[in-house]
Amino acid sequence: MKPISQIKRKVEEILKTHTQIYIEIHGRENLLAEGYCRIEDYVGDRITLVSESNSVCVRGEDLRLRHLSNERIAVEGRINSVEYL
Repeated sequence: MKPISQIKRKVEEILKTHTQIYIEIHGRENLLAEGYCRIEDYVGDRITLVSESNSVCVRGEDLRLRHLSNERIAVEGRINSVEYL
């Protein structure tokens, strides 16, 4: 098992490389985003993702996190807009 300091350094390296958020939209019901550092806001009609250089707000209806990892997030629901902040 790796020491916690080694794991912490690896996570910090991953987060530093996420300077852009890449978005892929399939129809109006599915969205895949990569390159985010954190989720700033998550309510039923809005999800805001933040990276080192920008933020993205996804707005819609009944938005749900289908997949969440250090590398990507998948959202499903009725997507009405995607706004770069």
